[in-house]
Order: sequence, then structure tokens, then C-alpha cells
Amino acid sequence: MSTILRYNNGLRAVHAYMESVRSVAIGVYVNTGSINETDSDNGISHFIEHMLFKGTKKRSAFQIADDIDVLGAQINAFTSKSTTCFYTISTFDHTEACIEILSDLFFDSVFDGGEMKKEKGVVLEEISMVDDTPDESVMETVCEIYYEGHPLARPILGTRERVSAFKKSDIKSYMKRFYTADNVTISIAGHIGEKETDRLIKTYFADRFNGDKGEKILYPRHNAKAVSDFRVKDIEQANIAFNLPCYEFNHEKEMALYALNNIFGGGMSSQLFQRIREQMGLAYSVYSYASTYKNDGMFMIYLGTNPEQARAAVGAVYDTIDDFLKNGLTDREFKSGKEQLKGGLVLGQESSGAIMKVNAKYLQGADQLFDFDKLLNEIDLLTKGDIMDAARYVFDYDKIASAYLGKEQRDAASFFATGK
Repeated sequence: MSTILRYNNGLRAVHAYMESVRSVAIGVYVNTGSINETDSDNGISHFIEHMLFKGTKKRSAFQIADDIDVLGAQINAFTSKSTTCFYTISTFDHTEACIEILSDLFFDSVFDGGEMKKEKGVVLEEISMVDDTPDESVMETVCEIYYEGHPLARPILGTRERVSAFKKSDIKSYMKRFYTADNVTISIAGHIGEKETDRLIKTYFADRFNGDKGEKILYPRHNAKAVSDFRVKDIEQANIAFNLPCYEFNHEKEMALYALNNIFGGGMSSQLFQRIREQMGLAYSVYSYASTYKNDGMFMIYLGTNPEQARAAVGAVYDTIDDFLKNGLTDREFKSGKEQLKGGLVLGQESSGAIMKVNAKYLQGADQLFDFDKLLNEIDLLTKGDIMDAARYVFDYDKIASAYLGKEQRDAASFFATGK
């Protein structure tokens, strides 16, 4: 059973008691990511995520890690397009120690100049790693061209130039704008009662915020159009990615979208995998997935193949889309797509970390509780027609973005016209 807790300064929290587990997961979610940045500070959300682990007024970077390890706990963080999150998972008897550490990082990080210099080097290496990882690089590229002119186009890691130039004053200014009570959601799930959860949140978070209000930015949905990018790099595989439109987070047809993904390209039995890998032997890795945001979304298809087979593989992607739109899905695919959704939901109920994350996602993104039974019911009520409606919305060639990274191809300008 989950409960929303609200505080006078705008801080929101969600608590889920899980009697059968002995762990507690704590997540501190800040409603900011690369979508809230500008070209001049792109990457600062992710850099702040790193810097909060680099020392506080009473802990060095080593002491932060050591204090977590001595508890047998886990601590981590991530930055997305729209969210920055810091979280711990521990046995229930170390809950207060973990939330105290998260509070210390959040409110009392010192942003030492020497640590900033070292961490800039770490982030620059992370950017290099993406550049040197062809599948990640081509997916970053297709996202940038798909969202061209929209804040969602900005890379989460930022650019080398911007990261190298960040100053302590930039961090302080950005945190003053977004690291405020009304921009924070705390999610706690596991073997802990609501009364104790409320006490911990008040002690370590609610009572520590000042009265500043955060910036609230909601961008309009972008206008997708057909666009392509072709980049030559001397690597063994051709890496190819496509972006297509999809529903936004918490849309009434979101379950149909996820069922479509499962059937089309989400697993080993999917139409995309079976055609391109199993029947044609054109790729080792081929899949699709959907990313949904508060007011937008994208449906991505990725494949890695031999450059000599790249055109045939692109044609096979288009053929799979065309066949899906023309012939639809079988009864077995329909059942499998729904059961995969239900299985994921049910298995997620057994993990304090998973419940913590999904509760935060719904409270932060929709200001409501995650309703397990409601989603199960929505899945049960799905029809083939619902999934086909989602397919017709997603598979729109007039709005497809395509990106290629690999060895040079003759007539690159017409490469993505193959099979259309």
C-alpha cells in the first residue's frame, strides 16, 4: 500500500510499506535534467550528480563510500533528460543512516575546486566512452536530429567545452533554481512504516530546505519531421538507429504502446528480431524501445550489422514495419505482448528498489500514485485494435529520424530510402 505525503514547503514524498521484504530503498528525485539546461550550461545536471559524491562539510569522498560500505548498503545516482536521482538500498535497520548520508550529500556538499577538476576529467572520459561506443553514439545522434531545436535534443553528458568550463558558481546558481523543496520528490519503499518514514523525511529533508521556490519548465511537444544523419567512421559494424513518435508518459494508450514494442522489437520472439536476426542473419543486435516524457516521447529502433549488409538490413526494418501495418499481429503475439507487460509489473512488486522508482516516476511525472491494479486492468482490456492504433501512430515515415555510423557507403544521400 502506497501513500503520498505532502509538506508545507512543497516537498512531496511517497511511501510504500512492504511487509515481506527486509530492505528499504530511498530515492531523492530532483525535477531537473538536460531538458532544463541551456546551450551554455548543457551537462550541468549530470555534473552536479557526480559532484554530490565528492565531499561534504563532514565527509570526504572516501568517507561517503566507506560509510555506505560499512552498512552493507548500496548508493548510486543517475541523470536523465528530465530527472536527477540519488538513492540508497539497505537492510531496514540502516534506513536512518542511509537517509542521513543522502541528506548530507544533498545539502552540505562543498564542491571543492580540486575535486571539481578531477571530476571534470572523469566526465570527459565518460563522454569519450560514449563517442567510442558506436551503438550509444548513433542513438545519441538520432535523438539530437529527431529533437532538433527542442531541449530534448541536448545530450545528458553535455559537451567537452561546457563541462571543462563549469565553475562552483555555476553549480550553486543552477541548484538554487532547481534544487528546491517544491522540485523534489522523495520515494521510500520497503520494510518501514509510514510514521517512521514521515519522521525521517521531516528531520533530514523537509526541515532543511529554505523557502525558495524552484523553476517549473514544461516544454511543448516537438514537431517531428523526416530527417537523416550519415557519419563515416572506420569501425567494423554499421550502427543504425531510427526514431519515431510515441505517446507521452501516462497517456491513456501507453500500455498499448508498450505492448506494441514487445511484439514489434522488444524481445527475442519479436517480429524485428525474428526477421532480421533469425531468418535473414543480418544483425546480431536488433531491438526497439519506447521512451516517454511528460509531454513527449520517442520510439527507437537500433541495429548493428556488417556494412555490406546495411542496406538490406534497413530494407528489412521497413519491411517489418510495413508488414505490421498491413497484417497486424497474431493471436499468440497478442497474448505474449500482454503477458510480458503483466509479468514485468508483477515481478517489479517484489523489489523495494523497483517500487521506489516506479512510485517516484508517477508522483513526479503525474502527481499521482502508481496504481498496480489499474495498470493490470488496462492491460487485460487491451485489444488488437488498440495496439494497431498505436502502431499507426508510431510508424509514420513522414516523422522518422534515421542515423548511420560506420564505414562509407556509396550514395549515402539515398541510403535511408532503401525499401521505402
